[in-house]
Amino acid sequence: MANDNVWSDAPEVVRVHMDAVGCGDPAAMAADYAHDAVLERPEGSIVGREAIEEYFRGVPARLAGGRVMFESVDVHEDDHVTFHWRIVGGPADGRAGADTVVLRDGRIAHQRVQLHGPDF
Repeated sequence: MANDNVWSDAPEVVRVHMDAVGCGDPAAMAADYAHDAVLERPEGSIVGREAIEEYFRGVPARLAGGRVMFESVDVHEDDHVTFHWRIVGGPADGRAGADTVVLRDGRIAHQRVQLHGPDF
């Protein structure tokens, strides 16, 4: 079940989200999103926290033993943050991207995934 914590600033929201991705728990990953959030990926958009959590359930299998390493975080405004990542290990080793999030009321309201090559 997603928690109802809200974080006070953009870097904290992104840090909590990166920690959740690192532990691989789909519910923890989705807990950082607003109920009506949009996760925009190259193949289409996923709308709503429950649908986003369902998407995250497939991430560990897609990583197949690899892990997401976060390389940098750029805060553009109080509510816009970009984080750069790459995959280490597994069949997707070396794949990378940059995600830009828009925050609303201490949660991720919109996330745009930009891949630097093929998806994993």
